[in-house]
Amino acid sequence: MPKPTPIPLRLITLLMLVLIPVFCRAASISLVFQDRTTDSIKYVQSRLDTMRKRLPIEKVYLHTDKAYYNIGDTLWFKAYVTDAGNRASKHSALLYVEMYDDSADVMRRISIPIKEGLGMAQIPLPRKVFKEGGYTLRAYTNWMNNFGSDYFFTHRFYLGMPTQATWLVKSTAAIEHVGEKDRLDVNVRLHLGDRKPVSLSNVEVKIYEGRYYLFKEEMRTGIDGSLNFSKLLKNKVDGRDLNIQITSLEKAFPNKVIRIPLSINRDAKIDLQFLPEGGKLVAGSPSVIGFKAIGEDGKGIDVKATIQDSKGNKVAEINSFYNGMGSFKFTPEAGQSYVAKISGGRSNNKTYSLPAVNATGTVLHIDNPEQDGDIKVNVKASVNISADSSYHLQGMMNGRIYYTEKIGNKSSDLAISKMTFPSGIARFTLFKGIIPIAERMVFVDHKDRLDIRVTPNKTSYQKRDSVSLDIEVKDATGIPVQGSFSLSVTDNTQVKPDTMGNFGIATQLLLKSGLKGDIETPGYYLHRKDAKAWQALDNLMLTQGWTAYDWKDVFAPATKPKFVVEKDLSVTGTVVNVMNKPVPDVSVLISSQKPQFTAIAFTDKDGRYLFKNLPQTDSGSFFLQGNNKKGKMIAFGDITVDKINIPNVPEMYRTPIMPWFVNSDTSQLDYIKRVAQKAAILADPVGEGTMLKNVTISKARIIPGGELNGRTDLGFDEAEIKESTTQTLYQLLKQKIPGFRIRQDWANHKGAATIRMDGYRMIGGVREYSEHFIDFLVIDGLERDFRGPDPYSVEQFKENLSNVIVPGLKTLEVVWSPEFVPAKYNKLKLLSYYFGMVFINTRSGGVYVKSKNGTTTYRPLPVMQPKQFYSPKYIANTATPIPDYRSTIHWEPQLYTNVNGKAKIWFYTSDLPKDYTINIQGMGKEGELGGAVIKLGQGAKPLIAGSN
Repeated sequence: MPKPTPIPLRLITLLMLVLIPVFCRAASISLVFQDRTTDSIKYVQSRLDTMRKRLPIEKVYLHTDKAYYNIGDTLWFKAYVTDAGNRASKHSALLYVEMYDDSADVMRRISIPIKEGLGMAQIPLPRKVFKEGGYTLRAYTNWMNNFGSDYFFTHRFYLGMPTQATWLVKSTAAIEHVGEKDRLDVNVRLHLGDRKPVSLSNVEVKIYEGRYYLFKEEMRTGIDGSLNFSKLLKNKVDGRDLNIQITSLEKAFPNKVIRIPLSINRDAKIDLQFLPEGGKLVAGSPSVIGFKAIGEDGKGIDVKATIQDSKGNKVAEINSFYNGMGSFKFTPEAGQSYVAKISGGRSNNKTYSLPAVNATGTVLHIDNPEQDGDIKVNVKASVNISADSSYHLQGMMNGRIYYTEKIGNKSSDLAISKMTFPSGIARFTLFKGIIPIAERMVFVDHKDRLDIRVTPNKTSYQKRDSVSLDIEVKDATGIPVQGSFSLSVTDNTQVKPDTMGNFGIATQLLLKSGLKGDIETPGYYLHRKDAKAWQALDNLMLTQGWTAYDWKDVFAPATKPKFVVEKDLSVTGTVVNVMNKPVPDVSVLISSQKPQFTAIAFTDKDGRYLFKNLPQTDSGSFFLQGNNKKGKMIAFGDITVDKINIPNVPEMYRTPIMPWFVNSDTSQLDYIKRVAQKAAILADPVGEGTMLKNVTISKARIIPGGELNGRTDLGFDEAEIKESTTQTLYQLLKQKIPGFRIRQDWANHKGAATIRMDGYRMIGGVREYSEHFIDFLVIDGLERDFRGPDPYSVEQFKENLSNVIVPGLKTLEVVWSPEFVPAKYNKLKLLSYYFGMVFINTRSGGVYVKSKNGTTTYRPLPVMQPKQFYSPKYIANTATPIPDYRSTIHWEPQLYTNVNGKAKIWFYTSDLPKDYTINIQGMGKEGELGGAVIKLGQGAKPLIAGSN
């Protein structure tokens, strides 16, 4: 074998001189890439850690004793305030709880003390304060305002007015386009409470858009109680807020009036949204696109549609999967644009644009199989990802990064163990340096909710029988859990049980609090009782916005939080001189009579004062006085109190909720029936219908210290005004006057902002309900107009009424009947429109509007302390004249399991002992969440188990 020819030394030297710089440059580039990517990763992590420490997230959940209520009930609740990781919050010590009506005006606002993340209280729902209608229950801490209202707890329900003479309604409505007009088609069936039809009865039917009257017609019901009619709508009628008012013209149903919202979904009004996975469509890159169809009523609606390119070629067909949501795979082409057309219906000519196609970019795709232990991630770029691009993927949950991986190829496939994350919503972000270029959410579910078991002492119970329940709580591994829980027991014949888990603690804290907007049937996604639920959950992750730290805020310079953590009841404000300049180093006196309390604080260099640890009061006021440096009240200057920040109510919570008597289920009907039966036995009459009919009208009542000597349609004395717990005149009028609202009126007031209310006139023996206008208020005998400099401004009108504080008001009287109008105002009877009048008297003989005199009065939000739920004690099968038809059989907010995970409670059944549901919610000391909905009376059969 010949020997190899040796390479000349000069050639070796030359090759080394050429190749060494190449190798060094490649190594250098690799090191630069690694350093740059590493620096980016560290920077993102550092900024996120700083944000989490500076602005720790809080979440809140309210467990209520039931899902809906009647006027006269008490809403019982327990609050769980947690940090981002669902452990009891160590920050806020005050929680605000509010109830809003459908006009987004607050009807009740309280605060409750929070200790170790827990609090409990109740909201009575008396007829003097609440009217029948839709309400939103909302809860939040002041600190949570820093993150927006999507973190708040909300629950919507209809507050009913029980009456034995109620008409029940089945209704359908549609709008058809006929020629150049829209035609409203309505089908209504009326039944009595015993389900017998309101047969062959004469009624008057009025059609409204909002509160604006459109049509009126007298009709007669069919033998089956049906009313069918069609009306052509005027061009300017939008059709989104249509309702009908039906008034009985029969002596058998005197003064019977019901108002029914019409639920209409027109295909042409569907909002169809397309959301590419990761955020962008890239030419030539296969993509998953989520879509969501929202109907006219704001709810998800099922659709079928075709996707077409710019030439009209069909490239895909789509079908919604659940609640109007779905997804499909699609490869967009360069230079093309795409639209969707809904199949069928009346909107074939309407198109919905898909997002624009990008010529280059990066697509992030995630596959999250339910039964697989890994989350599969694919990152695909349209061009090679260069060595200096510094791409990296971050996986985050609850404001904390759990996963990081560098990306350095044109296409990268990753398998990420689900054990990397706790249960909840994981947010994956693809970064280029510190710039987020694609994001995707997935839900991680280890099914590690608490396992809650309940063992009753019997298999069945008699009327007014003693019940004891043994409760045992373990974690998913079988270890006993010590924790805090709340428990309600409700009668299934009156309250529909939450068998889907829509209102459970895990649903709220693991799912709803991590998503923006309203989530329909959230329990369906979390508890997954059918095979399609996991795919539906992934579609939800594709199409719903999320609540989390915004990256632009993470990388922005740190600023002082706008809203502080509240540890106690405090009052802050400013003292200024006559030139409106802050006055430093002067004393401020604060005092109250009930409870008796006095304290002094000094202003700082900015004229600011602070009083902390004030005594809690349920309805009292504090008097504040600013002093000069000699300790005497400032004669020229002002003292102000900082207002509590009240977050705006999102538009979606202003949409009407269907009344209980429209398309009702059996449980709601039985609930109303039982309350009405008990009321009849107690001779406690309740109102009929909705809106104005909720108000018990007493024309003979004399209000002490009032103006009208009993000649009034509505009247409230000082005790009732105090009981309202309102703080401003606007809140008081809104609460007490039926249908109170402020709107511009072009027909009668040339567009000026005007107070309107609901009233009635007796015409031909029939109570005719109509809109009335209030042109001014009479306060201590003087006419007052609260319009601002801009008479057209509704907000200015509201603000001026809000500047009048309730402490000091003595009487409130409302008149809309002409016979009650004082003689000096007879000229008002000549007006072309119906009018109403409001008379107010004060203790001081002058309405208190804040003036610059160095003093002010401040009524803080009432701090509601928990009361004991009344649970009667009986001897089994004993009878009393008063029936026991409790819908909530028992409520226990202080249920604590011991170190063995066990607890025990006792209560008594009602006169309806056959069919109860137990609902337990709560958390362990380490943030373990769990709830269970269990049927009592059939061996404690679980309907929703916490371990699911």
